[in-house]
Amino acid sequence: MRQSQQRKVIHFSSGETMEEDDSEEETEAEQPHRDIFNKAGMDNLSWRRYAWFWGTQVMIKSLQTCDFVGGKLAGLLGLTLAKYQYAIDEYQRQKEREETLLSHTETSAYGTTLKTTSEE
Repeated sequence: MRQSQQRKVIHFSSGETMEEDDSEEETEAEQPHRDIFNKAGMDNLSWRRYAWFWGTQVMIKSLQTCDFVGGKLAGLLGLTLAKYQYAIDEYQRQKEREETLLSHTETSAYGTTLKTTSEE
């Protein structure tokens, strides 16, 4: 049993973060593949296992490199933004315009609406 649990911090493109505990199932699922070569020692491996080990290492590093480069390219091209961010921004602008128009409109004592001009 573990005394201290590791925590994962997941960073989203919107700037939000989420902390998550590492589950024992995930760490136990990863352990057998790594322990095979650590226990046996690299000198005692057959050529097939040695080639398999290095083949998987090359594939893992290649995938990690592609993921990194793809993430940087997506950020450069603006593909990490929200899909309908332009619609959200337009809604916020309209809402601000309506609020400014309402704040510049006053009602007189007789119920008529008077528009005041703002000093710009």
